[in-house]
Amino acid sequence: MDKLRIYAQTLERICEKGNQGKKAVQKLMYLIERKGVDFELGYSIHFFGPYSEKLDDILHRLESDEIVNIDTSGRTHIVRVLDSSLCEGATLSPEERKIVEYVINEFGNKSAFELEGIATLDYIACNLPPGNQSDTDIINGVKRIKGTKFSEQQLKQYLEILKTHQYLS
Repeated sequence: MDKLRIYAQTLERICEKGNQGKKAVQKLMYLIERKGVDFELGYSIHFFGPYSEKLDDILHRLESDEIVNIDTSGRTHIVRVLDSSLCEGATLSPEERKIVEYVINEFGNKSAFELEGIATLDYIACNLPPGNQSDTDIINGVKRIKGTKFSEQQLKQYLEILKTHQYLS
């Protein structure tokens, strides 16, 4: 897998911010990819928002290679990078590093719940048909999937965060 080292390096940077669970890792990797790092993870919508089966497989491969540890003893499955230097292959370019740093600095301290709301809004906005991408259309799309999990005010706030960071216009 040519990008294994890139994944491990990115995970290492994500996990430096503190104990990150698999859900938060999924959402941060999604946001990094949306900002321009081509991880080729292939996201689809899932119970907790955008989800990449490929990323889950990568995490388990890295765990079996003893590059990461996934602590499943608690409710949240905490991801910790043990040694990313064990990976061979390509590394992040300087431009990709800047993107990773930007996303982690802006979103790395958000809760998994907040990241779920933010990433789900972005995913819905990117997958709505052209002409149906108003704020109301995006919020209603999330409500169809999530029901009342997020309040209207939370969704509006998350939408503004996405606009501020130029994910959406």
